[in-house]
Amino acid sequence: MRIVWALKSIFRYTITFSLFLWLFTMYLHGNQMCEDDDDQVSSNVEPREVQNDPFLSCRESFIQWIDQLRTEEIYDEDMEVPDEGCSCHRFGSYGPLGKETLDRRRYLLEKMNGENTEIKDQLVHCPVMSVFSFIGSGITVEPLVDVKTLGVSIHSSASIFLNSYSPYIVSFRSTRILGSFKVHVNEIYADKVEIIGQNTDFLRINSSLSIDEVNQLLSNVTYRSNEMYMNARDVVQVTFLHFEAQLNLHIFREPFPKLYNMDIDDVTAINRQVTVVTKTFLRYDSVNKLVESVNRFYPNMSIIVVDDSEYPQPIRGENVKHYIMPFKEGWFAGRNLGLSQVATKYFFYVDDDMVFTKNTKLETLLSRLEQYPKLDILGARTEDKKGTLDDNMFNPAIYMRNRSNSGYCIYRRHPKHYHSVEDLPMCHYADEIGNIFLGRTASVRKVGFDPMLDRVGHMEFYYDALGVLRIAVCDDVTVFHDRTRTQEYISHRYTDGVGERVGYKERVFYSLFKNNLKCIGGVKMPVPPKQPPNIDLKGLKVKR
Repeated sequence: MRIVWALKSIFRYTITFSLFLWLFTMYLHGNQMCEDDDDQVSSNVEPREVQNDPFLSCRESFIQWIDQLRTEEIYDEDMEVPDEGCSCHRFGSYGPLGKETLDRRRYLLEKMNGENTEIKDQLVHCPVMSVFSFIGSGITVEPLVDVKTLGVSIHSSASIFLNSYSPYIVSFRSTRILGSFKVHVNEIYADKVEIIGQNTDFLRINSSLSIDEVNQLLSNVTYRSNEMYMNARDVVQVTFLHFEAQLNLHIFREPFPKLYNMDIDDVTAINRQVTVVTKTFLRYDSVNKLVESVNRFYPNMSIIVVDDSEYPQPIRGENVKHYIMPFKEGWFAGRNLGLSQVATKYFFYVDDDMVFTKNTKLETLLSRLEQYPKLDILGARTEDKKGTLDDNMFNPAIYMRNRSNSGYCIYRRHPKHYHSVEDLPMCHYADEIGNIFLGRTASVRKVGFDPMLDRVGHMEFYYDALGVLRIAVCDDVTVFHDRTRTQEYISHRYTDGVGERVGYKERVFYSLFKNNLKCIGGVKMPVPPKQPPNIDLKGLKVKR
């Protein structure tokens, strides 16, 4: 006990002395800076106060020195100068990219934004005092089709701005030059109306009609989009005297819906609506256990197994579609192939080393997705050998995101989730979940899985899904994770990277470039040993 007490005392004295030495060094450094900068003191401090207060006399130099310490070691020489907006300085952070790579990405991004200019909404100013009545937004027109500029009219009070001899002059202009205007004039008004610019992007109407007659004329003005835009936005500017109104038009070709005609009873509903999908590699014992468990609990459900092992083996079980890919074609490439073969409205994705149990209630997830049509993915969790929730595996995560001139800064908070789904306290919204989820087939196909991630990939799918798919995870539906890894499997599984570029850093930097990210924080760099000590050399199971 005395030895322990002595060691603790030595430790305390060492820490205290080090702290004192650091403060003394700061004091000397600050004094030296003050001696060099006496003439740079702020002008709003009186000379007598400066002379009597040593802190005031060097506060500007001190603040500059602290700011320099905070930033000087963060960026390498080949990195771009940090910009205002955001940064990732926490543990497990990567970025930014090198200047040459950033310049190349900026060029591609500007090119893409230029191509998508017509899609973006334009800011529209709505004046408080106006003689116009109009519909500001909500007007949709198909490409190359006419639509009336609904709701445009002039209030009768506008007559106070005109004398009895003044004509009414109303103009329509396509601010993005995406469409043209025309107006039909009744024959009885032909001698009182002058039309300039029929079938052009600028239409002017000169009229000596009454306000009511002019409003009747305005109701006949039509807009036509001139090019085959599938999704674009135009702003129509309507002008009368010094008053203006702006109408938002959405040029949009609405796609046909994709409906699943399933006139089925409750007994077979789950089997006709859900397909199980998995990707396997060198783990036939595991995938056979998975198939066996699915056959046990859902004997008529289709199972898709995608396999890129070097020497394929047959899969035991019923209702299995086994797709063979070239050796090491890739995890995400396999998921894409599996997803492409799903013929049901929903699919349930699981890893090949998972096993269905009595707690794997696909009916529960299905009913919730049907109840909440705005949800695209509903995840499940893993359970331990006792059948209870395993809170140490496959926890959800959220992405805290800010934007800078050099891209987004994203920080991954894990484990973490958002608020619960309405009336479902066991389910919570999240940005990232585990490889166990029920998804809407059509929705997930819009995102897909990037086949460039040929070795390892997980977060990258959720980066692509951010803002596209609405995701939640439920704690009351679970599968058992029968974690099995052989030496051969590990030798391929943990050669992380993208394509020929090996290493976890290369995988992260691939996402930095692709998703316009300045940096990623909250991720860790796994460093697997060459000969993992917990692996059975006979190539059986992990000893836990």
